[in-house]
Amino acid sequence: MQLLQQNNKLSKEEKCEILLHYIAYELLVVPWYFDDIFKYFSTELPKLLSAALFFKSSEYDSSRNIYNSVLLSKIVNKRTDFKGYALKYFSLYPSPFDSDVKDSSKKCKKKDDFRITDLEIIESCYLLLKSNPDFYRNKWNWSKFINKYLHHSDTKIKWVACSTLGILLGMNEATLEKLIHTKILPDMSKQYSCIFNIKSTLAVYNSSSPPLDQRPVMPGSKKFADQVTNISGIYIPIINDVNNISENMLVEVTSTYNNLRKIALGLTSNKAICLQGPVGSGKTSLVEYLALRTGRKLGENFIKVQLGDQTDSKMLLGTYRCTDIPGEFIWQPGVLTQAVVEGNWLLLEDIDSASIDIASVVTSLLENHSLTVPGYRDSVAVTPGFQLFVTQRFVSTVTGHHKRHSNAVTLLEKHLLQITIDPLTTADLKQILDKSYSAFYTITDRMINVFLLFSQTPSDTTTSYPRHSRLISTRDFFKWCARSIINFDIKSQASALKVLQDAIDVFCCSFANGEEALNLAKQISTHLGIINQKADYFFTTYKPNMKLTSDSLIVGRAVLKRENSGG
Repeated sequence: MQLLQQNNKLSKEEKCEILLHYIAYELLVVPWYFDDIFKYFSTELPKLLSAALFFKSSEYDSSRNIYNSVLLSKIVNKRTDFKGYALKYFSLYPSPFDSDVKDSSKKCKKKDDFRITDLEIIESCYLLLKSNPDFYRNKWNWSKFINKYLHHSDTKIKWVACSTLGILLGMNEATLEKLIHTKILPDMSKQYSCIFNIKSTLAVYNSSSPPLDQRPVMPGSKKFADQVTNISGIYIPIINDVNNISENMLVEVTSTYNNLRKIALGLTSNKAICLQGPVGSGKTSLVEYLALRTGRKLGENFIKVQLGDQTDSKMLLGTYRCTDIPGEFIWQPGVLTQAVVEGNWLLLEDIDSASIDIASVVTSLLENHSLTVPGYRDSVAVTPGFQLFVTQRFVSTVTGHHKRHSNAVTLLEKHLLQITIDPLTTADLKQILDKSYSAFYTITDRMINVFLLFSQTPSDTTTSYPRHSRLISTRDFFKWCARSIINFDIKSQASALKVLQDAIDVFCCSFANGEEALNLAKQISTHLGIINQKADYFFTTYKPNMKLTSDSLIVGRAVLKRENSGG
């Protein structure tokens, strides 16, 4: 890498990026280097593969498609979680057997002693088809493949071609063996079968690897666009350019970092993910954050649905609705059908509240990898990119937090990858307040102690928090912080009283028993260092001032905008 050594203007990070891109574009496609790169760069493999497939420069042409196809087949054969990369790539580019291997090898910037052979091309087609038969069977024109390879003079190519045809036509083992024996001898077929099962290839390479290119194509900053994002050390594919995300949207404290890493690892498994945890642990927020980091927008390619007892399968699947023309009906797809067809993310919240009707629809989708929509289509194939998330609440009991069992959960749980979300600890809360609400630096500990009044475990008998009241979670805590930070001045007594008043509004006003609520309000004032008479005043005597202006209604600290109609 002489060019890299001579350029001293580059930072360490820029040099690492260029080296990774060089490995991806120049070395990863070379068979002699593939196994070592796969072994020693396993963590960076998504980034390397993304660079190899979507490298943008004047040197990139259709001939590169053959090298990328062979590369994808090898990676998909070793790691099934990379199937999504192959599906995305071949949604944009043609099959490897549509290009002429001789012309491609001349165009592609590789050494004379390294050429992609017909055997490597046909093996890549076989491995890719094996990874996802439904997609490639419908995507590629296999008649050209059969005409080109089934009657080839090379017996190895004919064996792989017959094996590929067996998957295409859904042959059983006896029928496939009979077909192979019409092309090659039985003993030779057994030998090829053993070799391929062990090595996943029949190709034989020379012991000496081609020399490295000391003056390779170096990607400029505008020639390469990342197709992945780093989530807690795990690279996840993106679908659109990611806009600037507010730093305060999600502070990656220790528990948040670990939760994001678990979900990111779950995404690589290509399974539906169930996020389970107590109320307010951040299940929904984590999925929303990941959607933003991968370029998805809520309401477009990311859909969120709150499930309940009244939710039925029609909302998920769709239904026919009438139009303005009498007697005419059109199909209105449901959120699940839309997500499956368009390859979107779908979040179903509180799956334990879903009916058995909803659970049976989702179970059928996860079992068959296709969606059955009665009255519309018998089989709707899953589009690459579709990802299902569900959330499940833990309920508090005397012995701690437990899952609430339901028929829907029992039916679905074997098809879901279950991830337990760790709630924020006291140290995490303090770190978040220090970063997002730094103005509270003198009262941070006091505010956390107030929240702990409502978040003690059921076995903690030292708190007087009534257990029959509404569940208080970190969501309420941050709501309190967001309200109190407005016009907050650490030197102002009025600001201190506003913090107390906001805390009473958020934490106490939902209690049906006024005596219990007043007792808690006094405990809050004690923790904040304010006399209890102020809590008594705000809870029992205080009434907000009301003011009506030409464009708004002001009630205490709340402002409601008025709409002036022309009449």
